[in-house]
Amino acid sequence: MRTLLFIFYFLMVSHAKAQNRDEVVDVDPEYKSLFNEYDDCYEHQEQNCVEILNKIIEKGKQEKVAFLDYLYGRKAFHFWNIQELDSTMVYAQLAVENLNPEEKQRPKTVAVGVVVG
Repeated sequence: MRTLLFIFYFLMVSHAKAQNRDEVVDVDPEYKSLFNEYDDCYEHQEQNCVEILNKIIEKGKQEKVAFLDYLYGRKAFHFWNIQELDSTMVYAQLAVENLNPEEKQRPKTVAVGVVVG
């Protein structure tokens, strides 16, 4: 129950601050363009949106980026929007397990969730 409350809280606050999130985290311009591609896909309700997110995460893993928590968080948020809560929980947990090493680059919601959880 605590885990579900944490994930609900994490996603609700993330959703509320989603517009400022890209400015807080240092994301490479290449990743921003990939997320723009994902956003276009999601707006047009195309079927391959998850494939785009998978491609972004795989690229992040291969390059060993510091903002892997952000990438997993975006995928969790995607599943939250399409009401697949089991997948939301998996990717939210991965976001918490792969925190950005720079504390100022972490979202405050993750810091609160780690303390509460």
